[in-house]
Amino acid sequence: MPEEEEPEFQFDTSRLYDASYETDPGLVAFSKSIGRTPACLVDIVKRQVEGSSEPPARCRSEAEPHSDELFVNPGTYESVCRFLGTYEVCRVVKVADHPYEQYSVAELRSLAETSPEAAVILARRSPDASEAEIYYERAVALSGKPGPLMEWMSRRSVGGMVHVGGVLDVDKAKLGYEIYLTASRLGHGADIAAKYEQALVEAGVDLSPVQLRAGERFERLTDLRQALVARDWEH
Repeated sequence: MPEEEEPEFQFDTSRLYDASYETDPGLVAFSKSIGRTPACLVDIVKRQVEGSSEPPARCRSEAEPHSDELFVNPGTYESVCRFLGTYEVCRVVKVADHPYEQYSVAELRSLAETSPEAAVILARRSPDASEAEIYYERAVALSGKPGPLMEWMSRRSVGGMVHVGGVLDVDKAKLGYEIYLTASRLGHGADIAAKYEQALVEAGVDLSPVQLRAGERFERLTDLRQALVARDWEH
């Protein structure tokens, strides 16, 4: 199926350092069309204007959703880049389904005993966030990658660094902290966990219960990995 044509958009470089630009309707619509946040796009263009080789900081506030190092991505993906004037913006697009995506739920449940891809497809299909969490944890255990839990958190909108009216959503931030603490035990996300920790401390949250839950989740995943593949974590 051919890709839908993306809307034309030109960056207003005179507003790159104006925080209100990130709420500009044109920028918001364009960023949504290519799967980026307005803040990320502003940072990308800032780096190019400044000639900086540093990665855009606000594009790394959460893990890239198609990183093969972190995520289980059923299907085939390609990087697609385009220039907007002199500014290059890239995104990853899905170009082909995984064969398992055509299978029934019953078939997928059988395959999910050994296939992290099948477990992720099942999780995405599940209408219930708690059931989806079970399959995402299975995908983590089978693959050794923490990304499926990050995907669960973002796809189901159950966690993250979310502000409502300028106020941190503490419950979502606590779950985000738990997920990234768990991921850090697998070699990824320690820097992001630190950002969650700082935000929660500033909000006056007791971190001990969240850290305890993260430890319990890691132990549960470790036991599941041993049961499924009889291997330790590799990182």
